Amino acid sequence: MTDYAKLIGLALFVSALFVAVASVVPPIQHASSTYTSNVIANVAVSNTCYVSTPSSVNFGSTLPSLGYVSNVAVTDTDNGGNAQATISVSGVGGSGVQIGDWFSGSNVIPVSNTLWSATPQSSYAGTALTNSLASTSITITAPNVAVTSQSANVYFGVAIPAGAPSGTYTQNVLFQNSCGATSSSYTDFVTSVQGVCFVSLSTNSLSFGSLSPGSNYATNVVVTDTDNGGNTQSTVLIAATSGSGATLGDWIGPGSNVIPVSNTLWSATPQSSYTGSALTNSLASTSISILAPNVIDPSQSANVYFGLGLPAGTAGGAYTQNIEIENSC
Repeated sequence: MTDYAKLIGLALFVSALFVAVASVVPPIQHASSTYTSNVIANVAVSNTCYVSTPSSVNFGSTLPSLGYVSNVAVTDTDNGGNAQATISVSGVGGSGVQIGDWFSGSNVIPVSNTLWSATPQSSYAGTALTNSLASTSITITAPNVAVTSQSANVYFGVAIPAGAPSGTYTQNVLFQNSCGATSSSYTDFVTSVQGVCFVSLSTNSLSFGSLSPGSNYATNVVVTDTDNGGNTQSTVLIAATSGSGATLGDWIGPGSNVIPVSNTLWSATPQSSYTGSALTNSLASTSISILAPNVIDPSQSANVYFGLGLPAGTAGGAYTQNIEIENSC
C-alpha cells in the first residue's frame, strides 16, 4: 500500500472517530449574564385636610335696625384632602377692641352682630361670631380617591344697629379646617347700608278741648315726631288728608258741616296765641329738621305745634281732622 493510500485511510478514520465522539458528548452550557433583585418602597401618607371658601360673600343692601336672617350660605370645600375636618370660624379684621368688626371707613358694626348656624334659619338666629377662633362642630366628610372633593355649609346672618351710618361695610372672616393638621381660608362679608329716616309720632290724637264758635286755641298743642333708628337727617312735611273733593283736608263735622283746613295753624315753636302757618291739603315742608340718628344716640326727634280757630257760626258737634306727618330724607 502506498503512503498516499495510508494517509487517506488515516484521515477517514479520524473523521469517523470525531463524528462518533460528537454524537455522545453534550454541547457546552454557557452561564447567564442577567441577575435580578427586589427593592421595597414605602411612604407614609399623612392625614390632611384642605379648605377653600369664596373670596367674598355679598349680603346685599339693607337698612339700619334691619339686616339679614341667618341663611346666607358660605360653602367650605376640601379639595383633595383625606381626613374628616371640623370647621372653626372667627372675625379677624381690624385691630384692638375692634378686631373682627364690620368696617365702613371709621364706622363699625360689632363682630357679634354676625351670627352663624349649621343650618339655614328663617330668622336672625344662631351663635354670635367672635374674634377668637371657635369650633362650629360642623364636619366635612373625608375625601377619597373616588370622591376627591367634599364640602359643608355654614350659614350667616347680620343685624344692622339702629342709627348705623350709610355706607358699604366689610367684615373679614377666617375659616379653618382642622383634622389634626389645619388649613385656613379668608372670606370678606360685604353689605350696603342705605340712608333712611323713620317716623314715629308720640301722639296720634290731638285734643283742642271744647271751643265756642268764633274762638280759637293757641298754637301750642304739640306732636313729637321721632326718628327711631334711621341714619339720615330729615325734614318734617305736613298735610291734612281728611275729607275728599272740595272738603279735602277740612275738619269733618256732623252732617255736611266742616271747618276749613286752613283754620288749623302749625308752628315750629310753641306760641302763646293763635298764630303760625296755615295747614293745607298738600304736603308742605315745615323746614323743621330732625337730626340724623347714630349708633350712640339712635333716636332723634322734633316738635310741631298746632292751633285751631273756629269760624263764627260753626255748627255744634264733634269735628275731626286727619293730619299726615312725613319725614323726608
